[in-house]
Amino acid sequence: MARKEAGRGDLAATLALGGILVIFAFVVGRGWHTLVNNHGAAVSLTVGVMMALIAIFLCYAIAAERVYHPKSKRTQLAYFFVLFNISALGAINAMFLMFQSSNVFREEIERSNQAIVAIRDIGVQAISTSEYDRYRSEVSERWRNLRAEIENPQLCGQGPMAARRIAELQAVLPSFRPLAAGGKCDRIPELISSYEKQLADLEKVSPQYQAVRKKIDLKSHVLSESDALLEDVGEIRKGLNGLLTVNTVKARLFDVSERYSLLRQELASTGVTGIDKVPVTIDMRAVSALGDIGQVVPFIISRLSDLSTYIYLLIAIVLDVTVIAAFSRVLRATPPAGIRPVNAASARKL
Repeated sequence: MARKEAGRGDLAATLALGGILVIFAFVVGRGWHTLVNNHGAAVSLTVGVMMALIAIFLCYAIAAERVYHPKSKRTQLAYFFVLFNISALGAINAMFLMFQSSNVFREEIERSNQAIVAIRDIGVQAISTSEYDRYRSEVSERWRNLRAEIENPQLCGQGPMAARRIAELQAVLPSFRPLAAGGKCDRIPELISSYEKQLADLEKVSPQYQAVRKKIDLKSHVLSESDALLEDVGEIRKGLNGLLTVNTVKARLFDVSERYSLLRQELASTGVTGIDKVPVTIDMRAVSALGDIGQVVPFIISRLSDLSTYIYLLIAIVLDVTVIAAFSRVLRATPPAGIRPVNAASARKL
């Protein structure tokens, strides 16, 4: 009866070992797969499988040493040192990617957003076109007065009052010319459109515009490019909810960082004051380190102030110890032919 119950226990231990190995292989394999993901799918998959198998073999070797050669502490420690470097690196990287990558990306997105807003505000404030802005404001105000008179529902068209508004507009824009409306109110929208086109064309050739044309173009470029960058950052933030992969998010953040650096370089080359207050580049070291075998150790060290780093490290150690313990249990129950397991009591007698 005792032998039958023991057999059932051995089967349960074997099944438990199988389940633990599946989890262990998935965590370690996935971690190494992402660490070398930049080398292509085939290479990263091969490395992930190989590292998971090596870690399992080392766990088996340590368990065998504990069961059959309990005095070989140095051998066990040597095996465990190699095991920990392989499994911990893979497991910690896998857990960072699964549970912390979104936090790292959100931190980088917020940093990027702040840098882009800062360079936009500095660029707009430093590129002064105050005289042209006042001129354009005055033209716009007089055009609004003329348009309101033309569209007056009680007396639509270009009557005496509209003629006065045209004269007021010509006082600041001498090249402006009245157009014939033909006395038909149904042609008012066409007339308004023609006037707006004339105003846009005259503005481009006005002395006030030509005097600051380069500044206006630069300011327009800064506004359009910074708005585009902010829009891209917003799209990346939305994609963190599972719509984008880790590699896609990294690539898009690197693109934002590169475009930001180019925009800052353009502003710096024009001698804009205050540009030194914004960073030369957006720091992407944390993003770059995610899933990069060459930077994973510095990345882990940089996160030592985060409690989760120690939790992941503890999980990696416990996972190794659990696999070794499960292997030891099965080996004690089913020793190889001619080899007798050494229990703790007999080991002390030797």
